[in-house]
This record gives sequence, structure tokens and C-alpha cells, in this order.
Amino acid sequence: MGACGPGSRILRYLRPFGQQPQRLGIGIVQVTSDLTAIALHRRGGRHNAPRLIRGIVAAARYATMRAARSLDQRGSLSIRPAPREHLDPKARTLWRLSGLLSTAPLVLVAAGIAWGLLHLGIRPAFAALPVMAALVIVVVGVMLVPDLLYRHWRYEIGEEEVDLQYGLVTFTRTLIPMTRIQHVDTRRGPLQRRFGLASVILYTAAGPSEIPALADAVADSVRDRIAALANTRDDL
Repeated sequence: MGACGPGSRILRYLRPFGQQPQRLGIGIVQVTSDLTAIALHRRGGRHNAPRLIRGIVAAARYATMRAARSLDQRGSLSIRPAPREHLDPKARTLWRLSGLLSTAPLVLVAAGIAWGLLHLGIRPAFAALPVMAALVIVVVGVMLVPDLLYRHWRYEIGEEEVDLQYGLVTFTRTLIPMTRIQHVDTRRGPLQRRFGLASVILYTAAGPSEIPALADAVADSVRDRIAALANTRDDL
């Protein structure tokens, strides 16, 4: 085997950087300690260096060696992948209808304001601004937001935990251990029943969490699986 100098250490620890970012820090510390040791030898030998510096170098090299060995034993430390399951595609239609119903009063209020401005002698182009602003909000809330919500909403039911990922501007990743789930049920509102959808509600001491807009059969299956796993964990 050839010599393992600072340059080879950099190459060795940067090569798997995409899968193991911890190796970058290990490589930097090892190269730094190697360069410090070389500098100490060139200045008259390690035994002539201050004892504190020699102790720091030795401790750094020992710590990085242990860290690298630990990484090799545990294997690749990749980031947890995103949950695999998506909501039912009809969730987008449900959210569009819900958004339309929730923003309709805003359009009516904007129309009333525009009517009042016209009667006050305001030019029609300026009087129409409230209505235009309300229509922009409706278009964004009905056409754009549901697609983005559906794209980012994912879940996965594991043996040990429930993994939820959702968000619009700020994304949230929630891991709910099975041991913390007290009970689980399904909920179907009027609009959800119209589309054959249901929500699964998980209750913990910290409060409820929801998996929205699943098909009825899928929601029942998810509820039963979580209930079975949570009860199993409680029995262990």
C-alpha cells in the first residue's frame, strides 16, 4: 500500500461526499492534523513542540480515526427519503371547491366596495381595483394552491412511526412514533363524502395530526394499520 498523505486523505474523504457528508469534516480535521504534524517535524521534531500542541494533534487524529471507523461500521448515512404515498388525486378538486366557497364572500365584498366607489364618483378604472384584487386571490387560491398542496403532501406508514410531509411555502416534516399514538379515527365532511374521500386523524398527547383526502377504502386501511401497529407497540 502507498503512503497516505494529506492529498490522498482529501481525495478519499471527498469521494463519497454525496452519500456521507460527515466524511468532509473528518477529512478536513485529519488533513489539518497531518499538516500540523508535518510543520512540527520541520520545526525541530515533535518532541520539541509544546506539549499542549502535541496533545491537541494526537487527540484530533485519534478522534477522526474513531469517527471514520464508526461511519464505516454504520454504512452510508444518507438523508431520509421523502414519504412514498400521495393523497388521492381528487384532493385537488376538493380543495378547489373549498377554496371557491371560502373566497366567494371576498368577491361579493369587493363588488360592494366597487359599487360604493362608483357612486362616490370614483373613476371606474379605480373603482374596479378591489374586484380585480379579489379575482386574483380567487384564481391563486382555486387554481394554483391546490396543485401545490397536492404535489407536496406525502405520507408513509412505517412499522415504528408515521411520516408526514406537507407545506406550501414552508415545508413541514413530521415523524409520529407509534408509541405516542393514543387513538386514530377517520373523518368525512360533506364535501369529502361527495368525492368519496376521508381524512385519517391521529391523536397524541401533543394534539391531533391529519392525513387528509384519502379514498374511503384507503383511509379505512390506513386507520386500521396504524391502530394495529400502535396497539402492538403498546403491548411490547
